[in-house]
Amino acid sequence: MQARHLFWVLLRDQVGPLLRAEGFRGSGQSWRLEHPSGNAALIRVQRSRWNTADSVQFTINLAVASKVVWDWQLTREPGRGPAARPSALYANDCPLWRRIGAGLGEDGWWTITTGMRLEPVAASVVEALRGRAIPLLGDHLTDAALCQWLDDPQLGWPTDTWRLIYLSVLLATHGPRRRLDQVLEQLQARVAHDPRPPWLAEHVTDMRQRALAAAGGGASAARPPNTNPADAAT
Repeated sequence: MQARHLFWVLLRDQVGPLLRAEGFRGSGQSWRLEHPSGNAALIRVQRSRWNTADSVQFTINLAVASKVVWDWQLTREPGRGPAARPSALYANDCPLWRRIGAGLGEDGWWTITTGMRLEPVAASVVEALRGRAIPLLGDHLTDAALCQWLDDPQLGWPTDTWRLIYLSVLLATHGPRRRLDQVLEQLQARVAHDPRPPWLAEHVTDMRQRALAAAGGGASAARPPNTNPADAAT
């Protein structure tokens, strides 16, 4: 069987059933897991542009989209398209994005060739999804968890400025205010040295105003992000 057919057999017989059992919806190369907050975990299988009928290379992109961040993105770029839900985003639009391959955490690719036994590749893909990808996504579906993720300055993606931008959007909505002030001070310092994106200074002002508006909500603004009000009262 040709490699391109083996690839689709892998998705149909191994990847699809596993992800459906874990609550994901989708088909083929694109899957999502919705969270009650409106956030979504995304799994996208990416094929190499250099593939042929007899050799297919692919990797897996993982992401968590935040509704708060997506709504903010639409205010800045309303012409981006009709997509109304974070699950429709590209993976690299998300606060959490990483690629997972055969190395279970490395930027690895799997290869399928014509006539090969599919079982070893299938076992490796299933192990990567079940052992690494699905737990990682499940642990970061809330905005609180995304804030913790973005608080790591060693992240390879997003870039450091965008890491702080995404973090500021989440903190301006959810708090804590002290951490937001620290992040905005870091962004303000960047304006003097490298004001990119060009609206960075405006963004700092906007996030301060957003935080004031959120604080006007009273006790609800003090709750951790994506929590139940009844839980906060106990």
